[in-house]
Amino acid sequence: MVKFTDNFEKLGLDDCLDKYKKDYFQQLVDNAETQKTKDELLWDLVQPISSIQTAKSIEWIVPNMFAKGYASVIFGEAGSCKTWIVLDFAIKITTGMPVFDGIETTPHKVILFEGDTTNVLIKERINKLKLKVNDNFLYINRYDSEMAGLELDLSSEKGRNHIENIIFRRQPDVIIFDTLISYVTNEKDPVEMKIVIDFLRTLANKHNCHILICHHARKRESGERRNKFDQSDLIGSSVINRLASFIIATETADFENDLEDCPKGRLSLKKTWFKSIKPIIYKVRDIDTDTVQIDYETTVEEKRGVNRAVEAITNYVKSGNIKNITRKELVSKFSDIPETTIKKALTGMVQLGLFEATGSTKDRIYKAIPPEIEPNKL
Repeated sequence: MVKFTDNFEKLGLDDCLDKYKKDYFQQLVDNAETQKTKDELLWDLVQPISSIQTAKSIEWIVPNMFAKGYASVIFGEAGSCKTWIVLDFAIKITTGMPVFDGIETTPHKVILFEGDTTNVLIKERINKLKLKVNDNFLYINRYDSEMAGLELDLSSEKGRNHIENIIFRRQPDVIIFDTLISYVTNEKDPVEMKIVIDFLRTLANKHNCHILICHHARKRESGERRNKFDQSDLIGSSVINRLASFIIATETADFENDLEDCPKGRLSLKKTWFKSIKPIIYKVRDIDTDTVQIDYETTVEEKRGVNRAVEAITNYVKSGNIKNITRKELVSKFSDIPETTIKKALTGMVQLGLFEATGSTKDRIYKAIPPEIEPNKL
């Protein structure tokens, strides 16, 4: 029998359907109980709009940011701490720790494709973060693959096949490329970038995972001052902007006019297909020669609210000598404090060692350690 894909040129579909879509069409033919004409198969794909109600719901890795089946981008200038932020995120997401400004997560498997730095430097950075690492965090370095004679180039079919084989065998929830420029031949070529981004989007959908692309911002022109990024500052922006579901930038310019307390930088939303998020302020601090700490907050205003919630919770626990509390109990007790603020306060108090959390996210119980705790601002 002649394969359906053999006739794509006659149908005029070669230019708009990639290998995976062709495979999908071929599978329709192979699995059909009765042989249908090519026209009948095409007409079967046209369905009433109401049929989309049967589509699966979004599976979030991080709510309103990273979802399974989608690709996203984090970009910024050199020195904006992209790799620190990505490593911090990857370690925390693999252990189910809160990420960024206290967003709760569950454990997920991550594969980091490292293309810019050596194993020695990555080891040093991970050790400095002082976070527990488990086997959910997988890693492959481009330099190691080259030494082994294995191509991991997104610009070539062989390289893409190798990458997909890794994903197929390891089945991660999150794939990180740090950085994209190390895995493509020419990030400024829109034709090449469309092939690459189309492949990554297909990969995310086919293997039900999220792909996070670390990318560079374009270089500043001579004499140019840039306090904030926009989408045009992303290299290869015309293709990536169209195909990525979520784009954030690491901005480290002087923006004291925007914030009272000017920290290291901010994660600023540039594009989303989902609900908009507020800027996330971050500070990467050298505590000592062997320790780096990353602090996050959404806004100075929200930080004050969290501090107030911490103080209220602390006083409540001390006044009643309470050993165990729940978030639901606190929301009922402090009706003037938003539940999201109470949630972030509890998360911070757990990280500071003031509470031990047990149970599922919804029914989590917080045990005071020690019973007499002093007010402690985050």
